[in-house]
Amino acid sequence: MLKNRKDNSNKFYVINQPKHASAIIVEMGGVNNKTPLTTILHDFLGEAGKDNDLIFIFPKNHNINPEKFTTLYQGCMYVEAGDNETYTLLRTFDYIREIFGSHVQVGFVMSVDINSAEKLDCIKGLGNEKTKVLNSSVLEIGRYNNEEFFKIYKEECGRSGIYRIYYSPSPLIRLSLGAVDVLRSSQDTYYSTFTGPYFRDFIPCAIKYYGLEYIGESL
Repeated sequence: MLKNRKDNSNKFYVINQPKHASAIIVEMGGVNNKTPLTTILHDFLGEAGKDNDLIFIFPKNHNINPEKFTTLYQGCMYVEAGDNETYTLLRTFDYIREIFGSHVQVGFVMSVDINSAEKLDCIKGLGNEKTKVLNSSVLEIGRYNNEEFFKIYKEECGRSGIYRIYYSPSPLIRLSLGAVDVLRSSQDTYYSTFTGPYFRDFIPCAIKYYGLEYIGESL
């Protein structure tokens, strides 16, 4: 799959070779060179990096030095997103599976969702030995209400958001390798509809769309 995807705007930079059984992809939306990370997010990344290989996705048009950031937070790799961040995520899945090939599970987190001390506990859940051997993904999934549906279907043009039916309130999503492989085989007619603010809903929607098994709770 990796060889079939060509996009010069999605380049991967390996800072450290993988050392752990788990990888956590961290979407760094909102990061900037005007203010430091919140203490909560700073501590979260510190704890997460102890037993997980951190992979940072920086949004398009960010204004920080990604190499310095990734090195300071002892990340494994970073990638700068192109026009469609969901495509970048799928490319990241490809890299984890086809180039690294050493992880037994993959976590995904939006940095903006790490906003309270309680969120630090999810790292312990991902590191649990029982979690690592699960064949199912772990995340809560809810269905959007009528108002959210209306926001989508009132638009007369384009297909953006057309598959945005579900969301996940889980701060850290645990993906099984089976789920990763199914998601990274998504057709562009599906994943390309999760553009802009709809990116965050791709994983829960795709799990439902493809009928994948999952444990409906947060870590």
